[in-house]
Amino acid sequence: MAALRRTISDLFLCGRCTFLSVKSFHGSPLVAVGGKWREKQGLDGDYNTDGPLKNLPDWSFADGRPAPLSGTQVRKRMKERKLAERVVELYKEVQFAKDNAENQNSLIRERHEAMKSPLKPKNKKLQSSQMDVK
Repeated sequence: MAALRRTISDLFLCGRCTFLSVKSFHGSPLVAVGGKWREKQGLDGDYNTDGPLKNLPDWSFADGRPAPLSGTQVRKRMKERKLAERVVELYKEVQFAKDNAENQNSLIRERHEAMKSPLKPKNKKLQSSQMDVK
């Protein structure tokens, strides 16, 4: 053992330095394992963010009652609820804008129709004779 220790220290000993300089082995974190496959499947790349181990309760009552929600689950549900409310609010705004634009377009069309013929012909016979001439 001492011989192995001396060999290792001889390998990594800096010329004038008296301390052991070891480069640590660094690789990808374990979290990234299978991340590309999960993303191809439409899941989140990190397996710790979602799934049954995160979403389901750790236990339940023997009579079938659900377990009380954890603080994390309560916060997550509140966040999702606020997000859903925001989506509904923005959808209503878009619908209001579409309806408003349609109403304005119909008013503009009505005004153009009114501007086209401000004077109405009094005699239908005269109008039909003018059509024959054209």
